[in-house]
Amino acid sequence: MNEELKGFLKDAKDSLISLDEMKKNINALKGKVTTFEKKKEDFDENIRITTNKAIKENKDALLKSYDEIILEVEKRLKTSESEKAREKKKNLDTLIEKNTRVNKDNNEYLRNEIKKVMHENKLPFFVNSKLYFILFFPTSFSELIIAFILFIIFIIGVPAGIWYFVGPKVFTNLAKLIQNKSFWTAVIYIAIYLFVVGILYLFIDNATKKDKKALLDIKELRKNIKDNIKDIMKITKDTVKNIKDEDFDYTKLDRDIEGIKFELENANNKKKEALETFENVTREKIIDDIKSANKQELIDIEKELLSAHEELATLEKKYTDLRLEISEKYEIKLGKNNTSVEKINQLMNALDKSNEEIELSKLIETVNKY
Repeated sequence: MNEELKGFLKDAKDSLISLDEMKKNINALKGKVTTFEKKKEDFDENIRITTNKAIKENKDALLKSYDEIILEVEKRLKTSESEKAREKKKNLDTLIEKNTRVNKDNNEYLRNEIKKVMHENKLPFFVNSKLYFILFFPTSFSELIIAFILFIIFIIGVPAGIWYFVGPKVFTNLAKLIQNKSFWTAVIYIAIYLFVVGILYLFIDNATKKDKKALLDIKELRKNIKDNIKDIMKITKDTVKNIKDEDFDYTKLDRDIEGIKFELENANNKKKEALETFENVTREKIIDDIKSANKQELIDIEKELLSAHEELATLEKKYTDLRLEISEKYEIKLGKNNTSVEKINQLMNALDKSNEEIELSKLIETVNKY
């Protein structure tokens, strides 16, 4: 009886040891599967990066080649358009010069007449200026307004400035103000300024108004010049507004521009077609070429991974079968708490020490007492 029990315990122990070995092998295989899966992930990522890089490099090279052609054509178009713009400006300037020639010649004649009158009456050069006629010979309402403003500036504004920089800054009453040295300094400077300005004004007035008819003639000539300038501006504006390309021959320039525009449109269309071909054909070819170049390596990695999965699945099935066998054959008799290598060793030791036939349940009870 004891020999049969001893054989049962030995078989149970061997099964548990085998189960433990299988568990270790399963864990090792799981680590192997994880390694192969990581290897495949790294391989797939490397293929993705390589593919994207190759696609980008090829696309950039394609775009660069077409962009260089388009840029060169655009430069030529810009040059031709600039040439036409220069030609149009030249024609406009010529037309304006033609339309305003009479007015400009008339102004030249009027300026010479002014020089002649000034020379004959020995008038200084500043007489032929707008400021002189405003200050010394105003004849219109606007000139009188400007003359009044200038009077305010020279007679009041400048003395006020002198007082600000030279006169006393603070005073409390008239007696103290009169005793202030800076007060008298400012008064003297203002008086000198007004005296000099008054003398200078009277001197210029007397020196230039000996012959008022000459001044009136000069003023009338200046008015005619001003009227001519207004006419020139109006003629220029009307010429710019009414000029038409049909009035001039731009046939060659227009033909060149249209030819370059067609060339530019053609280059852009070819670029678009090339990009479509790249996206629909070239991209897939690059992907296929890279896959083909790495196909064998991928097959080897997938084969290793599949083999590891199959080996793991087989071992896990064996482990499950053995676990069920242990449960059905040994654990049901030994009890869950006694179904371990350590516990079975205790049972086997106790059985060896026993000198009489003993049943399993009695043996378990004896071991568990201690």
